Amino acid sequence: MRLVRPAASGCAADTPYVKAGQAPHSLVARRNGDERPVTAGAFAAQVTPVAKALIIAGIEPGG
Repeated sequence: MRLVRPAASGCAADTPYVKAGQAPHSLVARRNGDERPVTAGAFAAQVTPVAKALIIAGIEPGG
């Protein structure tokens, strides 16, 4: 297992997009139950609608 160093700036919410920009085809996770790999690019694309919904709902950083 490789440890990931915290970002010097920004926040944890930036991590999927930074990783997708650096190495979009790298494996970042496996889905529970079926072991399908999830790439950094796919993960960023999947979390974007969730992030937008949280913003629309009025959730703010630290909230």
